[in-house]
Amino acid sequence: MKMKDSGVEWIGEIPEDWEIISSKYLFSERKGKMKSGDVQLTASQKYGMIPQQLFMKFAKQKPVALDKNFENFKHVDKGDFVISLRSFQGGIEFSEYTGAVSPAYTVIIPKSRKIYRPYYRWLFKNIAYIQAIGATSDSLRDGKSLKWSNFILVDVPVPKLSEQQKIANFLDSKIALIDQIIADTKRSIEELKAYKQSLITEVVTKGLKHSTDFSIYLTKIKYIAEIDPPYDEKIDENELATFL
Repeated sequence: MKMKDSGVEWIGEIPEDWEIISSKYLFSERKGKMKSGDVQLTASQKYGMIPQQLFMKFAKQKPVALDKNFENFKHVDKGDFVISLRSFQGGIEFSEYTGAVSPAYTVIIPKSRKIYRPYYRWLFKNIAYIQAIGATSDSLRDGKSLKWSNFILVDVPVPKLSEQQKIANFLDSKIALIDQIIADTKRSIEELKAYKQSLITEVVTKGLKHSTDFSIYLTKIKYIAEIDPPYDEKIDENELATFL
């Protein structure tokens, strides 16, 4: 695949048939206020934009009262992007839900037929993009958040729609596998910590003759990275190279 200089520092080289377009020509800002029946959404770097009550459940926190100024919130449709107060750290969030967000947030909607939303869902979480949009403001240290005026200053890559879809599907499946490995590894670490404490207790109170064979325990977790993937395909290095 032939590459060319994108002319954009944070992007570098791109495939020859990709475009670089200003964000203001691809997206627009949604300014409408909340609608009847909208639920309050919470910005989460882990879950995206989700209903506040659902976030509390996932985070195992007690439900809190809805914002008293809820009538001033902005409407969000499923498939919208949202710049939250923490977007300078974790990127722009994608909403799988219809609802409403704080008036301090910026709601962004695609307006171009060149946009495949799931592709930009990943692009807006790219660390290089996050650094680029963060660099558009000198006021973040003063507690000010990113706005639409910052968003439109960052040009973005625009592959063909078919390639955007392939890239998004690729990342959806591979990142799901990586997240599964991370989750299983964390569980194994917690199991090891628990085993460590039980081993100490067992040996100091009952002696070595009663201790569990550590090698037997390790056989249960040493192959943690070889879990069964949630799909049949394997990571194709050649396929990956076409998207990097």
